[in-house]
Amino acid sequence: MKTSGWYTAAVGFVLLGGSHAMAEPPRWMEWVMIEGCKRMSPLDLDDFVGELGARRDFDALRAIYNSSFPCSSFAAGEYARRLEADKVVAFCNSLPLRSANCPLLSANWRAAVYALRCHPRAKVIDYLRKLAESPSPDVRYLCYSVCMGERWGDLVEVARKDIDNYSEVNLPNLGEDELTIAQTARKYIQKITGEKLADPFEPHPPFGPALIQ
Repeated sequence: MKTSGWYTAAVGFVLLGGSHAMAEPPRWMEWVMIEGCKRMSPLDLDDFVGELGARRDFDALRAIYNSSFPCSSFAAGEYARRLEADKVVAFCNSLPLRSANCPLLSANWRAAVYALRCHPRAKVIDYLRKLAESPSPDVRYLCYSVCMGERWGDLVEVARKDIDNYSEVNLPNLGEDELTIAQTARKYIQKITGEKLADPFEPHPPFGPALIQ
């Protein structure tokens, strides 16, 4: 991996002990780390927060995700992943659901919720069930996505209520088959149950399927 001087400075912060090196690291050390993170590529930043997580340096991870620069939410996801399972739901609840002055779900909260898949189902499923009751298609999308990835079938009956709901999902980096909550609900149900759910908006041959021999 090609690294910059800023990456080296930030990694040096970790290798020297990071926030564990002293009871209260001076602000300039934190500043050097944050400035280094801001200049990293997304891949380098992902590697760096992974190193912090491996060292369980929660203070450094918190400093990063509270700094609100592009991809700083990687640290929130790593923080949630490394927390004890009994504490991760409380951590998700501690984060703002919405970004300041923005209708989008906050990147930190999204990253933390995605990280729930790294914890035992029994510890997080009640929280996901509660979230799945949200009127927000964006929130329900996250719930279905987490459960689909881990093959947890607990939300199948909830998802059935969304199979004909073509409300848009307003989240970044969605695939063409995830643009509405109906699409994701159908994918989730099909993956868990094996059912084939016909999409009424899927185009048919010009003369209709009944005329195709």
